[in-house]
Amino acid sequence: LALGMGSTAPAWAQAMTENFDALSCGLGVFIPGGTGGLDWGNGACLNGPNYVNNPSGYAAGATSAPNVALNNAGTPMTLTRNGGGLFSLTAGQFTGAWNDNLNLNIQGFLNSNLVATVPATLSAIQPTLLDLSALANVDRVVFTASGGTPHPAYGTIGATHFVLDDLSYILGVSRAITATASPSTGGSVSCTPNLVPDGGTSSCTATANPGYTFTGFAGCTSVSGNTCTLANVTAPAAVTANFAAFAVAGSLPPGTYGTAYSQPLASTGGVDPIGFASSNPPAGITVTPAGLVTAPATLAVGVYTFDVTATDANHAATIATPVTVTIAQAAQTIAFTSANPAGAKLGDSYTVTATGGASGNPVTFSLAASAAPFCTISGNVVSFN
Repeated sequence: LALGMGSTAPAWAQAMTENFDALSCGLGVFIPGGTGGLDWGNGACLNGPNYVNNPSGYAAGATSAPNVALNNAGTPMTLTRNGGGLFSLTAGQFTGAWNDNLNLNIQGFLNSNLVATVPATLSAIQPTLLDLSALANVDRVVFTASGGTPHPAYGTIGATHFVLDDLSYILGVSRAITATASPSTGGSVSCTPNLVPDGGTSSCTATANPGYTFTGFAGCTSVSGNTCTLANVTAPAAVTANFAAFAVAGSLPPGTYGTAYSQPLASTGGVDPIGFASSNPPAGITVTPAGLVTAPATLAVGVYTFDVTATDANHAATIATPVTVTIAQAAQTIAFTSANPAGAKLGDSYTVTATGGASGNPVTFSLAASAAPFCTISGNVVSFN
């Protein structure tokens, strides 16, 4: 078969969902062979919400009302592809018909060999969405229920009825996609659909964990941002989403009292442009979105710690990182502004003046011990004795 550009999956590999709502269902009505491309051995259908013995799991299990499927007489139900061939189950909604804790065992076979088993315990109050992707490329699936409590009217037959709705599957060959995050702590990657109809397309999305950023895909047909497309999947495929550690540097150079502070933050591992923010900056300290930490010249001497987070172009975020800024004392420089008196004699005095540098504190004066026999000081006035 020739495929044109932009075509859907080939006719021999179709993604399907069967909800039984197009059927005329009544109590004990078997599902016609070929419905949805499958044969439903021992499968019957009924109108769940209008079933005469409601409330029951038949009503609760009608995720797409009104019709649901059941295993007739409570015995195993078998699926095969109409006309023969392979198919793959992907998901389905299952409910216990009458009581909770109904055991359901779903087995997939290929050429009479068991491929995989999906076990489940069902509720009668609400449906359970089961992942059936392990049942891929099989030619027969058998649903067997057990462990239910006998029904007051139907005895042991009612004990093993289960309810099925919205069964998703692929007719024909399907291909699995192995999605890997590297490193595994860096984030996650999921592909939809997975399984893929032979020749079909799947889309994978990477999500970084806090403290990591997404850096790129491997194994994709095309990439846009953190989304990867695999087109024309005709064999099992593997996709790897790569992540790198993303962090804010927690140490900044010290500042000095009397000088306005301005230093840029740094980060590692992020994709530019990177934005910064702080949830708890101390009074007087500002963190700009561009990552500049500023403080006025009058910020008091001390050690200031606050949290900073960074967000990169892929919307990945760092964990909150403590950043420390230390404001140190300024150098204290005292400069005399008065001149020593010339020709000083007994009984003279003079006034000493000086400036105290950037601290702004007043300057106080005292005499050296060696000067004590010769002069005294009061405040900033020196007298010669």
